[in-house]
Amino acid sequence: MEKELPLLSSEELKKKLEAGEPIQGFRIERISLGKREITVPINLVECQIDTLDANNSQAREDICIRRCEIDTLVLSDTTFHKKIDFKKSKVRRGRIQRATFKGEVSMDEASLAFTSFHESVFEDAADFSRSSFYGDSTFTKTSFKKDAKFIYAEFATKAAFAGAEFCAKSDFRHAQVGEDLELQDAIFHGELLLLGALVKLSINLTNARLEDKVDFSHAMAGRSIILNDAKLGEKQGFRFNNCSANTILLERETVEGHIFPENEGVYATAAKEYGFLRTTFASLNRFEDEDWAYYQFKRMNRLGKRMPRNPLALLKRGCEYLMLDLGCGYGTKPFRTFGMIGVMVILFTLGYFFYFSNTPAPETYGVQAEWLNKLLYCFHISLTSFSGNYSNLNIPGAIKLLAMLEYLIGVVFMGIFVVSFSRKVIR
Repeated sequence: MEKELPLLSSEELKKKLEAGEPIQGFRIERISLGKREITVPINLVECQIDTLDANNSQAREDICIRRCEIDTLVLSDTTFHKKIDFKKSKVRRGRIQRATFKGEVSMDEASLAFTSFHESVFEDAADFSRSSFYGDSTFTKTSFKKDAKFIYAEFATKAAFAGAEFCAKSDFRHAQVGEDLELQDAIFHGELLLLGALVKLSINLTNARLEDKVDFSHAMAGRSIILNDAKLGEKQGFRFNNCSANTILLERETVEGHIFPENEGVYATAAKEYGFLRTTFASLNRFEDEDWAYYQFKRMNRLGKRMPRNPLALLKRGCEYLMLDLGCGYGTKPFRTFGMIGVMVILFTLGYFFYFSNTPAPETYGVQAEWLNKLLYCFHISLTSFSGNYSNLNIPGAIKLLAMLEYLIGVVFMGIFVVSFSRKVIR
């Protein structure tokens, strides 16, 4: 406020406050409401206040302080039973520690400098949207029982929420933080929304408890996003779509099974999440985890495509699943190929056995049971065909076509194993 406002005397202030009258456009040196019970509504608009002291008080009615400038605000150990409204007000220094807000808190578009809400409790919705915080503005060990909104809020230095508890949605969409966003040891029972948040240094969620969705979509951290030792609930899920950070510190176990687009069946979006994680693990030189993310990325890509109606396209998709997914994990799991080879050999063995069901085996293998001797003969045919020695077989009739098919499949799977194993060794 640039213009000089008329001074309101202490006596006039007292009369107006006791009568619950609105006060607008005055300069007030001091409002002393400490250690008392406030039973009338307080309505201050466009006032300049040197000191507002309601320390250790009980406010039974609404407190509305709009578009005011307050040099010193003291509300520690105060209980607000109804709504408190500081919309578009400016506080140069405030101490609001261990306060209890039973009604709604509206501090949207406020300017708060060197103001602490340490160990305070917000029992109803708290709205700090588009507010500006300067200096040390902290919410450490604060409890938000309902939605907490910091949409488009601006923190000039750090935003300290260490040890805070969010029982409902915590909304930091498009918030801007000049240093670190400190969320370590915090508890999030509801969604944590960081969409579009811009943090100059780090987003720190070390040892935080996350029980619902955490959305980092389009968030930017100049240094790092830290998820070390985060504890996850059963319904928890991450989203990293278009997130940007120099380093993301997390363990694979932290995100495995917790990518919520995958859990919700939105596989095309989940593929982008795994692509992001692949890049993250590669930057940390954790190649096993990178391979895991790449395998999940390819799976999500496949699952995200519509099931084709064209028989050839359907056959192609089936072959991709059989050979690339089950066969080698898209090149990340070469030894899985041995399992597929074993399955193929056994299936073809049973096919040959069915063909020779009414025919004695041409060769014997030193066993008395005819069926077992026949089974060993069919296994010999299958293993020989699969290993590429098809020309050495002397088998009659149409069974040769089945052996040729097995030979071709064997060539493909052997090639898959060589390529996958070579990739693994080189990495």
